[in-house]
Amino acid sequence: MEVAFQEVHHFLKLNQLLQSIGFKYGDFGVHTLLFDSMKNCNILLDRIALVPRGMEAVGLDVNPFLCAKVQASNHPIKKDFLKVLEIIFQEEILHVSKGNIWFHYICDKQSIPKQKRAEVYLEILKKYHFSFPKANTAFNTQARIQAGFTQEELTMLRDSTFLSKNPK
Repeated sequence: MEVAFQEVHHFLKLNQLLQSIGFKYGDFGVHTLLFDSMKNCNILLDRIALVPRGMEAVGLDVNPFLCAKVQASNHPIKKDFLKVLEIIFQEEILHVSKGNIWFHYICDKQSIPKQKRAEVYLEILKKYHFSFPKANTAFNTQARIQAGFTQEELTMLRDSTFLSKNPK
């Protein structure tokens, strides 16, 4: 419930910024990754791997990139947008962390040994053709570790073929 409340808060804050410059939700195209993942994934462990440990974790990587782009602009909402991005970033760390807790809980229930979990996670991502956005130039290792990723998982992700879109 806390995550859902915070996600609604993120939407409302971003929508308020859009309205302040004369736009509304729906005026710009957005990706449908979350909807598509939920439509194609009926396995709880896979959903946890894809949503909090996949999509939301990518948000940890992309947020600094977005902040740098906004910081370089002279737009009137720059200061407010950076504040909203910071709130989202801090709360996404908590969302990913909760996803990690659930991922390991389900792994425990399915008797998946700890030493196999990084491999299981990577296989789930590959199974659903998960990929990282082109804008993402690097993992935010510090945020991912803070959210509960292991160094082994980060190494496996960096070395994976599905990251080939991102040269760095």
